[in-house]
Amino acid sequence: KTFTAAIIADMILNKEITLETTIGDLLPAAKDYPPELRRVTVGKIATHSSGLPRLPGNLFATVKDQANPYATYTPQDLDAFLRTFVPPADPKPEYSNLGFGLLGYALAAKTGKSYEQLVTERVLTPLGMRDTSITLSESQRSRLAPGHAGGKVVANWDLPTFPGAGALRSTPA
Repeated sequence: KTFTAAIIADMILNKEITLETTIGDLLPAAKDYPPELRRVTVGKIATHSSGLPRLPGNLFATVKDQANPYATYTPQDLDAFLRTFVPPADPKPEYSNLGFGLLGYALAAKTGKSYEQLVTERVLTPLGMRDTSITLSESQRSRLAPGHAGGKVVANWDLPTFPGAGALRSTPA
């Protein structure tokens, strides 16, 4: 999410978007979304005050592996959710992985690049972060520390549709 925020800042500095830019402005498919959702702004999503829920309501219907729940969630699943979601009129702040996933997806769509290309170009390369990526090389894969929960090794998560919510892997250096 930090990297997605850095992309937002870069795009604002380059006058490509503003915090008032809407989902309707960023996503061509938004023409088919409820008007209330089309009006949700980058600033509202970035501050978790857009009314978007933590997760899309159809996520768990797509899960094929409970240990990697986002892995099989597709852009078509996201589109299906967004076509029917109406944010509340007076939303309360609520942490939203969906929101940052949607931001990454929408900013990539705006630039015509993948999120990985966008974050590499705008953040990773300028900062010299040569060992940070979404798609791991063989060398990176061999050095990847496994996740842990409750003292047990757990699978790392893949977020193909929501890379803006946390798909990057990196070294401490």
